[in-house]
Amino acid sequence: MAVFITKVDVRASNWYDSILNSTSGTFKVKNISGGTVTAYRKNYSYYKAIDINGDGVKELFLSTTKSSFYAYGDSIILLSYKNKKVTPLLYISSSGGGEVLYKNNAICHYHRIAGADWYDIYQLKNGTLKSVAKLRRIHDYFGSGKNLTYQEIFYKNDVKCSKSTYNSYVKKYYTGGKKLTYSVIKYKEQNPNLSKTAQHKLYQNTIKNYNKKMKKGAAQWGESGYATYYAFADIDKNGTDELILRYEYIGQNNHKTNIDSGYGENTYIYTIKNGKVKTVLSSGEYSPAFAHENFVRVYKNSNLINRGFSHEPTDDIFYKYSNGVLSSKRSLSLTRGSLWTINGKKSTRQACMNIFNKATNNDTGYSMKRYNG
Repeated sequence: MAVFITKVDVRASNWYDSILNSTSGTFKVKNISGGTVTAYRKNYSYYKAIDINGDGVKELFLSTTKSSFYAYGDSIILLSYKNKKVTPLLYISSSGGGEVLYKNNAICHYHRIAGADWYDIYQLKNGTLKSVAKLRRIHDYFGSGKNLTYQEIFYKNDVKCSKSTYNSYVKKYYTGGKKLTYSVIKYKEQNPNLSKTAQHKLYQNTIKNYNKKMKKGAAQWGESGYATYYAFADIDKNGTDELILRYEYIGQNNHKTNIDSGYGENTYIYTIKNGKVKTVLSSGEYSPAFAHENFVRVYKNSNLINRGFSHEPTDDIFYKYSNGVLSSKRSLSLTRGSLWTINGKKSTRQACMNIFNKATNNDTGYSMKRYNG
């Protein structure tokens, strides 16, 4: 049986709190497509806790997307609580995307691939999962020429069945079922007792070391007129301020987190986890002014961090920052300027700008202060 590697000691009524309040943890879990997979708690930002079978203990769904319909690349994990232990039950994903509904003390996973409808139905009982039926409907044109006909072929558990049998299961477990709607996981464990003042104080040594490192790097490249600038901002709104550091030219008009060229890119981001400063983003070494790298732009009241590269046209590549973790997966990409695209597809200037303004809070950044230590 699958095991949740991170230790959990909780009551049945709120057993999932320890999972939601931590980004650590590894799940070895049965894959709905066969075999087992290893999934990591840090990759899941949304959840649904609900008592599917009415036994008084809630099941926990973790999802990589807030949408009830997940897309290709997204996944869902179902976990339960049995004998005072967390039990990962099922890993759900599909190359065609899908959705999970619940009805009659069961869950039904629907997905569509290559001209076929699939339903995976499971019953929940005493913290365990039992397969009720796997349904498949193939509907397509078969034959050729005058012999071309439209056919529907129905299967239950990989054995052909009647349409009425197929429909009876769909009607009982899927039609009218409730879709899963997810909430954002609000991470509480990181620094529950640290005030903003205490957080900022904890960052002071990091700022000092960064400033020392940047000065040394600038001296080695013979560069002058630069200084360390910093900002404290709760990027993912989890109660912990991140530290944004940048070594930039003193004489520029504005020192804000949404303004950076990528030339001499020395923007570092830190957070605090369990009372310790942790690196979120860092190049690891000083970048001289002539070096062109992916810029780093942080926007006020947005958890999307822009790591684009080109300037004409501008390419904006956004990555989501959530629960103290910067995703390695792109959330949004835009091209603006002589060419206008959204996620690689041609678009209009207005459409691109509407999405850009929404993602960046109208291109608003946090003001940065000069470090004088």
